[in-house]
Amino acid sequence: MVVSKMNKDAQMRAAINQKLIETGERERLKELLRAKLIECGWKDQLKVCVVNHTILALHFQNDWSSLCGSDSKPGKVRAVLSLRGGVPATVF
Repeated sequence: MVVSKMNKDAQMRAAINQKLIETGERERLKELLRAKLIECGWKDQLKVCVVNHTILALHFQNDWSSLCGSDSKPGKVRAVLSLRGGVPATVF
């Protein structure tokens, strides 16, 4: 029953998409959406989020390297963490 409903939904989406393509509405809607997103500053906000995420990822990567060195074998990580009292060795 669930598969049948999913199949029906997929068929309905395909039919709607086909009609939108045939009438040219799909491209018009895409352009309208693109314009609205630019108008509200979404692209700029996304850029800020990507930069922040990259900075955060680099920060954690540096912390990881200082904690474990470039050699990050699980045994070494386990030993370093248990010696520092951060995470018991049994967690791994």
